[in-house]
Amino acid sequence: MNAKYFQFIFYVLRLGFPKLANLSARWPLAQAVLESDSWRSPLYQTTNNMMGMMHPAARQTASMGPNAKGFATYRSAWDSIRDILLYAEAFELYNDALYQARVFTKYAADKTYGTKLTAIAASQASQLVSPAGFAAKTVGAVALGAVAVSVAKKALS
Repeated sequence: MNAKYFQFIFYVLRLGFPKLANLSARWPLAQAVLESDSWRSPLYQTTNNMMGMMHPAARQTASMGPNAKGFATYRSAWDSIRDILLYAEAFELYNDALYQARVFTKYAADKTYGTKLTAIAASQASQLVSPAGFAAKTVGAVALGAVAVSVAKKALS
């Protein structure tokens, strides 16, 4: 996993969340870098949980269930990113300002969480791709092509 691949997954999956069309990958990417220690943490390595998400009790989730410590477990990085979009949708975090406000104050017990995310977001700024760079038409075509290849492989096997 890296910043560009995270953004690709984020923007492909965001197509399925029309209410989140104004949410960029900036803060979720910073969060993933922090929570997963740049995708090196044992939690990410064993559960694909890049956001440090606990398995939710009430909201819709992509988690397969909790691990022994209550953290969400995912089949893939895609499911981990899908779950942060489900989280954003559940709490009506429809843009960067709303997402930032909630995550900075309610996501983690660490009182310096917002400061840490801000520093990471600043350090990742050169790696951010404009959401326009992942235009729905382009991402949709790539995703559709991947589905077509998958269907063709199944048909041929």
